[in-house]
Amino acid sequence: SGEESEACESKGVLVRGGKTIGEWTRWVRRDQEGRLVVKNSWLNIPDVKGRRQGFGRAYTSALERKYRKFGFHRVEVWATEEGSVAWARTGYRFHSNHDYGEPDCEEYPSTPAMEAREAANMWRSYRVKDKISALVAEGHLSSEDVEAAEARFLPGTYEFSDEVYGNATTVAPQGAISTPAEIFALGADKVWQQDGKEMWLGRAILEGSEWRGFKLL
Repeated sequence: SGEESEACESKGVLVRGGKTIGEWTRWVRRDQEGRLVVKNSWLNIPDVKGRRQGFGRAYTSALERKYRKFGFHRVEVWATEEGSVAWARTGYRFHSNHDYGEPDCEEYPSTPAMEAREAANMWRSYRVKDKISALVAEGHLSSEDVEAAEARFLPGTYEFSDEVYGNATTVAPQGAISTPAEIFALGADKVWQQDGKEMWLGRAILEGSEWRGFKLL
């Protein structure tokens, strides 16, 4: 794309204990306002044994400290697979206007209200609906659990006015989930074991989901 043609790509490997365990790729560019932006485009640890050890989270935190030191404005991500959970846990917001470019695009800013719509779209996606139905059938969730969660998301008929698009301070209705972190925490008081790890509703929603996000530095 035009954006990538004006960006600088960097690649490297992840090393732990003297052994290469994965690889990473980053894009660096300037946005329309001339601010430095980095896109975490790839981080992969192929061996399952090397995952879920906190390495990726520590690595990401260290990178963010460097980005701040060098004056970067924000980090952007396209969260997929395990990254969907990882970026949620580290405070990334939904980039609700990625079709228009920058999160603070004047015409269509990425507001909490619009981000709440992104969260609701994830909740009502066919993939999540099928997963939740399976969890209820397996006894991990009750219909009451699902109803309580449903109440936390914007209703399917919620509509936005031009004022919402044009006001970056617009907030979502009180209590409505608008961030990946809030999804991650959903139902965390009801945990079960799955594939050797703790699972709960919020984590189940995020795992396998894809979303575009950003974090201001």
